This record gives sequence, structure tokens and C-alpha cells, in this order.
Amino acid sequence: MVRPPMYGDAVFGGPAGGHGPHRYRYLLWRCWEPDADQLTFVLCNPSTAGGWEGGALRSDPTVDRLIEIAAQAGAGGFALVNLVAHVEPDLAHPPGGDLEGPDNRAHLERVLALDNRVVVGWGARPRLESQRRSVAGLLGDRPCWCLGVNRISRTPMHPLPRGPKRLDLMPFEPIGS
Repeated sequence: MVRPPMYGDAVFGGPAGGHGPHRYRYLLWRCWEPDADQLTFVLCNPSTAGGWEGGALRSDPTVDRLIEIAAQAGAGGFALVNLVAHVEPDLAHPPGGDLEGPDNRAHLERVLALDNRVVVGWGARPRLESQRRSVAGLLGDRPCWCLGVNRISRTPMHPLPRGPKRLDLMPFEPIGS
């Protein structure tokens, strides 16, 4: 996929630790067409992908996939926030301590206040049920989109499922809140 010039950055915070220079990533954004509609993605937990490093934006497979999804949806970029801000690629074995971070709620509120189409994809993470409910409260009755729904949990699929590689968005109908 040929990409136009891209702009972006990330907001990290917290004391050093975890798998990178910061413990928390609160926000990541990418933009290639500022005058086009933008998307807001709400996923589960952040990676070390971020802002500029060595003259390039630091990416990962999820961020690359979000670029594809946003482009297919006709958007010119996106903002990415997460249920929790702790930089941890494997929440099956999370570290002790605060997963949300002291500033995650403020970043969620600010980004969800934008007039962007919201795409949810936090997957089936029973351990993060309280965070999911908190974000659902912030979303209220706002329409949301997803890439598919997990069959058993009825939660919105993460953009990197092991199954089919969907790029098209569909309405997300939450089951309870």
C-alpha cells in the first residue's frame, strides 16, 4: 500500500518501566489528509508504537492495520485511545500496579468529545470489564462501529483477529452496559 505523507505523534506518561521508555501511552494519532473525516479507535491496551523516532513514525502491526481500515473507510486519519494505558503487549500476564494510568480517563474524554466516527475493538478481556463499562458510559448512546463481534462474548473484535482480515466497518450493538 502506497501511503501519502503522514503526520502523527503519541502521548506517553508515567514513570519509566514496562516495555518502553514510559509506562503509559494515552493517545496515538496519525493523519494523512487533514481535511477529510477522522476516526477514533478505542482498543484494549497500547503497544510501544508512538511518535517520531529516527526520522519515522514508530509503528506496529495494529497501527498499520488501523491506517488500512481508516483509509478504506474514507478517513484521512485517526486518533487511538485504549481501555487501559499501560504499555503491555500481553495482558494475559499483566504486571502489577495501575493499568489505567493517572491520565487515561482525561484523554478518553477529550478524544471521545471529538466529532469523529468511533470504532471500538477491545476484544474479549473479562479482566477489563470495569474499564469497558466506564468507556461505554462515556460513549452513551453514540453510534459505534466495529470490524466484527466475538461470537461468545459479543465484544467488538480487535483489528488483528486470527480469523478473516476484515477492513469494512459494521455497526456495533453493545449487549448491556
